[in-house]
Amino acid sequence: MYCEHVIKNQKPLEVVNALTDPNWCNNPDIALDMIYYYGVPLNTDDNESFGTLCVLDKKERTIEPKFIALINEIKKGLEAQLLFFKKQQKQADERALSSIDSLVWGMAHHLNTPIGLGITCLSVIQDNIASVNKSLLNKTLTMNTLSNQLSHMTASVELAQKNLKITADLVDEYREISIQQNKDEPLLLNLKSFFENITKTRSSQLSQLSQLSQENISVKIRCDANLKFNTCPNLIFQVVNHLIQNSILYAFINSTTDKNIEITISHHENTIHIKYSDNGCGIAPELTDKIFDPFFTTDMKLGHGLGLSVVKKIITMQLAGDISLGQSSTGVCFDIVLPIKH
Repeated sequence: MYCEHVIKNQKPLEVVNALTDPNWCNNPDIALDMIYYYGVPLNTDDNESFGTLCVLDKKERTIEPKFIALINEIKKGLEAQLLFFKKQQKQADERALSSIDSLVWGMAHHLNTPIGLGITCLSVIQDNIASVNKSLLNKTLTMNTLSNQLSHMTASVELAQKNLKITADLVDEYREISIQQNKDEPLLLNLKSFFENITKTRSSQLSQLSQLSQENISVKIRCDANLKFNTCPNLIFQVVNHLIQNSILYAFINSTTDKNIEITISHHENTIHIKYSDNGCGIAPELTDKIFDPFFTTDMKLGHGLGLSVVKKIITMQLAGDISLGQSSTGVCFDIVLPIKH
């Protein structure tokens, strides 16, 4: 009742003793022995009521001016915090909308080329079929013409299949962005064995890249043989898989030294720390703020720029952890912290 009155009238209210005040003697708060009240309204910057700041007591009293001044200072502080929170929320909403716009634009941009080429191929095939039908109707079709048209159609079919495969692969990558698609049941893992098994699944890619560059690529796992962690294996696999893929695609371009990837896993109090590093070309300082953005890539010919974005989403939103770009004198270093849930 007291607070409702303050909110409605938007003025400070003092009730010295509700028991003797005819306006407040029937107030239900009396049943709680709250016979004294002093309250002021709290409002947002656009004068929307948020609540009240009040003092209650079980005995009669009169508030002193110094306490009124203190309450008013607290009121100003709370309203300033409300304004700050509102601005932060607005900025967060704007960033979210901007991120969605970038995501949609990126998807459309990457899908446009293979789909467009596929449509062009189908159009060419239609023209070839129309030409053959016309020649048949006119009885002018020769074996040489038919052979040429079939050759053109075969080439168009192969190109269409290639671009449809690219489209399907892109859709699979986009599915990884969706958190709902990445559900996984936690298991107790021996981390050293698990990470070693992950690197074995990438051995063919590493060997292929080694042959192309005539350099050795090694992945070293540093971890206590007995360290165990209850976590989601599929999610951890995706994180490590994307990081290794990122190194393969971008880190070792034009490298003249042996190519090394090192993953160090350790236990710190209630967290598991994973340090991923390579001795590749590193990341330019002006790009460090963008590396986790969807579709950010330094070379569109090498990848679509989703890997690190997916890594960050998995770690922060599904594993409740954190990932940051660490300090490294050579190559790149990612520091990952995952909470241990008991």
